[in-house]
Amino acid sequence: MGLMCLGGFCVFLTQGYSPMIYVWVSIAGIGMGTVATTIYPMIMEVASEKTTGRYTGYYYTASMSAQIITPVLSGAVMEFNGYRYLYLYAVTCAIFAALPLIFVKKGNTVLLKDLEIGDPGNCSSYIRDRNPVG
Repeated sequence: MGLMCLGGFCVFLTQGYSPMIYVWVSIAGIGMGTVATTIYPMIMEVASEKTTGRYTGYYYTASMSAQIITPVLSGAVMEFNGYRYLYLYAVTCAIFAALPLIFVKKGNTVLLKDLEIGDPGNCSSYIRDRNPVG
């Protein structure tokens, strides 16, 4: 998330056209990709087998709601302030999206030595059995 905010904020600070915009947008894209690929594993860590679907639903409901609301808000930002402020808007949204992470108290670290190498599916069951959430 830090890379996404850093890239977006740097684009916002860039005056006029600069080839560095491509670098900053690429950095933001890499950050966005890392966030997108870590959401489901995080849900699997904090949810039990019974609540995984519920938490996944919460995540996708929030994600799809943002995809409905953002075009309207970003269009207003661009109309009244210019395209540079779209990146500041994106950074602001990323910060608001990260705020709930402050309340996450659980997170397991699984060491490779604790896993049986022969069973590739052992990692998720190890996490659930070690510290279940009801």
